[in-house]
Amino acid sequence: MPLDFRGGVSLMKYCVHCGEELADEAVICPKCGCAVDSSDSISLKSVSETGRTGWDACAIVGFVLSMVSLILYVFNFFGIVPLAGMTVSIVGAIRTCRKKLRGFGLAIAGICVGAVLFLFWLAIWIMAIIVIIETYGGML
Repeated sequence: MPLDFRGGVSLMKYCVHCGEELADEAVICPKCGCAVDSSDSISLKSVSETGRTGWDACAIVGFVLSMVSLILYVFNFFGIVPLAGMTVSIVGAIRTCRKKLRGFGLAIAGICVGAVLFLFWLAIWIMAIIVIIETYGGML
């Protein structure tokens, strides 16, 4: 099947469920068996390369929250910002897998940065509590 290029974008049809390349007259996807509606099919080659159609907002927000907590670690409000970034990133990672959206890498990065910063914050506070107990042990 020849490619039709206009402005560098292929105008061939692709299945919205699995990203398989479709013949113009296809009614059913040969790979996943889903019905193909002419209005449902996607005609951008860049989408079919990964099978993913758009970006997940939770993955992006989770990554941004984790990075903000990294940059402004002093103002992370008792570990809430990295914990929030990690939580939203986990939701984003799950959604990117279920809905075939882009952003899985951002979500994983947000999870890693958020977890490391939260554990670092937790270790600092545990050490501070130990120092306070050792210093004022008999007075409390």
